[in-house]
Amino acid sequence: DMLISAGNTRLQEHCLGVNATVGPVLNRKFRMLIDGEFALDAVGGQTSMLAGITPRFLFNFGALALNVGALFDYSLTPDGGCLSAAPALEARLRLFHGRLDIFAEATGGQKLNSLHDLKSFNHFFRRDDMFSTVNTRVRYDASVGLRGSAISQFEYGLKAGYRKVDSALMNAFLTTNFGDIQQAYADVFLVWKSERVEFDGNFHWCNTQATNVSLNAFLPSAFSGDFRFTYNHLRRIFASLAVEGASKMKQADHNGPSRGGY
Repeated sequence: DMLISAGNTRLQEHCLGVNATVGPVLNRKFRMLIDGEFALDAVGGQTSMLAGITPRFLFNFGALALNVGALFDYSLTPDGGCLSAAPALEARLRLFHGRLDIFAEATGGQKLNSLHDLKSFNHFFRRDDMFSTVNTRVRYDASVGLRGSAISQFEYGLKAGYRKVDSALMNAFLTTNFGDIQQAYADVFLVWKSERVEFDGNFHWCNTQATNVSLNAFLPSAFSGDFRFTYNHLRRIFASLAVEGASKMKQADHNGPSRGGY
């Protein structure tokens, strides 16, 4: 339960989420599982729900692991219901005694956008700005990447992909908007941990095309990232530096002014 101040109104929001996995382990190389999920959101006299089921097969061939399945979900909001299907596929190859993982995956599915989610995305959002409940649907999100460690102190990861999303959350002037997007993206993370020094950084790039958006909506920043550096002396004195930044956000119709980066 959450008490949220949205505009001039104080609203009580109730959220419930349940996830479960069942299935037999047939042998060391093959498993058959069924994942189930249920989400409920009630706020301002409106109730929305989402239920999904994912039957999948897991194959283990030593260094190679395969996860083959499909997600079927159904959402019900005051505006009606929506039945959808999405892939649930993953292939993972583990090399060098587990020090390097190479993977490819394709996922998707629906998501309830609670008032808490919308306020967290943009704290200027007001309940009055949304006359009906809007759910986000990821039609597909296909990606490849790798994750590993070069030495015991250094970890790294790289992921690149392409996704198509209906009713994706988008920043707008003093509120949150929605739009259908197609987006190419890449993410990099770096981590260094030693006795005296710790560093972690996350860097993101994307190229977004959007349709069905209002004139005041902004595309996501093409470049964004953050990093944190910490030094300690004998684990008694700590000094840290944290930096976060993003490039400018262009208006979705490419004709209006951009929002500056930071």
